[in-house]
Amino acid sequence: MAEFEPKIVAFVCNWCTYAGADLTGTSRIKYASNVRIIRRWIMFRSLCDFTGIDTERIKFSWVSAAEGAKWAEIVNTTVASIRELGHYTDYKKVAKYPEKEVTHG
Repeated sequence: MAEFEPKIVAFVCNWCTYAGADLTGTSRIKYASNVRIIRRWIMFRSLCDFTGIDTERIKFSWVSAAEGAKWAEIVNTTVASIRELGHYTDYKKVAKYPEKEVTHG
């Protein structure tokens, strides 16, 4: 079985953290490629609370535009901790409708 590779969504500030992540790339600092950057943290947090997503899977940190190395460190430690937690399946408990078996034919 292949090692679990989490997909991480980073909700970042347009002014500082995004610039810090950009600095990480331009400085050629290596970090896990599991992260996709988006910018609306407050809305996302509300959505997580509403859907019952485990907050152990949510990390919050401040990264300034000058902290490219800090961005890489946060990404790498977050990916490692999510790998350790494994696949997230609790969403099935809060789903409005149970999963239905798909039949073909």
